[in-house]
Amino acid sequence: MEDNREQNSAIRELIGNGDVKSFSAYAGGEAFELMQQEKFDCIIIDLGLPDMSGFELLERSGPTAD
Repeated sequence: MEDNREQNSAIRELIGNGDVKSFSAYAGGEAFELMQQEKFDCIIIDLGLPDMSGFELLERSGPTAD
């Protein structure tokens, strides 16, 4: 989750060299929706997202009851 598209792309290139499935989100709301739809083993978050902080996103997501 990185709002800067160039940095988002660079992170995906460094992490996802073909053997890692990755998703991009450019805002907290978009990231929150992805987190509701998918399960993730690792999340990289820009703490300064345009619509909420990374901390707010983590608090909002919280642990889920599965």
